[in-house]
Amino acid sequence: MANPSVTILIVNYNGLSYVMKAIDSALEQQYDGPLQIVVVDNASTDDSLTLLRQTSGIRLIANDSNRGYGAGVNVALPSISTEYIAFLNPDARARPEWLETMIPFMMKGDIALASSIISAGSETYFASGRYFAALGVSVDSHERREETDWITGCALVASRAALSSLDGFDDGFFLYYEDVDLCLRARKRGLRLKIFQEPLVDHPDRGSSTNALGRRKMEIIYESRGRLIGKHVAFAMRIPALAAALALAAFHNRIPLAWMIPITRALVRGFRNALRESPPRGRLPT
Repeated sequence: MANPSVTILIVNYNGLSYVMKAIDSALEQQYDGPLQIVVVDNASTDDSLTLLRQTSGIRLIANDSNRGYGAGVNVALPSISTEYIAFLNPDARARPEWLETMIPFMMKGDIALASSIISAGSETYFASGRYFAALGVSVDSHERREETDWITGCALVASRAALSSLDGFDDGFFLYYEDVDLCLRARKRGLRLKIFQEPLVDHPDRGSSTNALGRRKMEIIYESRGRLIGKHVAFAMRIPALAAALALAAFHNRIPLAWMIPITRALVRGFRNALRESPPRGRLPT
C-alpha cells in the first residue's frame, strides 16, 4: 500500500538568513511517498524572495502583501490536494526521519493534528501546552504528555481532511495563537491531538523570525490574545480574562510602562474584532 501524499508548507517573511536551511531540511526528507514542498512568501523586503525564485524543488507562492501567518497558509491550502500537510517554521529544521516517523504515527492512532517534541538549542521544547478556558490562558508544557490541549505550529502535521473541516487557520490572527485557536476548534470537534515523544525537529533559532519587532511584536501578541479570549472564553469570564492578560503583561512579561497603553489597545482591538464577526472566522457554530 502506497504511503499517503504529503506537502511541506513553509511561510516566509524576510527570512534570508535562515529559510534555506528549513527548505534544505525539507528536501532531505527520507519519506517514501509523494512529497511536495510549497513556500509562501509574504512580500519579503529582503532578498529572500529572489533566492526562493532561484531554488529548485519547491513551488513558490508570492503574496503581494504581508498577510500574516494564518492568511499565508490559507492562500496555499486550496491548491494543495495531498492527504497530509506538514507545517515547518522558516527558522526550524526537520530531521530526515521527520515525516517517515510522523505519518505512520498519525495514521495508526487516527490523529488529526500532531507534532514531535522539538529541540530548541540547549533546551527541549515540548511543542505543546495547556489551555485554561476560564481565563483564556495558554501555557507551554514542560512535561512529557502525549495528549495535549494545543500544539505549536512550528512543525505541526495535519491531515488535510481535518484542516478542511476546520476551514484552515483563522487569518484574523496575524501572528501568534493561530495554532492554539486551530487546536481548540479541533478539540471541540472531537479530533485527536497528540505529541510524538521524541525530537524530530530542531529549532535552534527559536523566535528569530520575530525577535526584531520590539514593541510591535508585543502589540501583535496581545491583539491575538484578545482575539483568542473573544472566541473561546465564556461570556461571564471575558472581562476577568482581559484583566488577567494585562496583569501578565505588566508583571510576568515585565513590559515597560510606556508600552502598556498601546498593548491595552491592541488587546481590546483583537477582542472586539472577534465579537464583531458573525459568525467569527474559523469558529464552529454553537
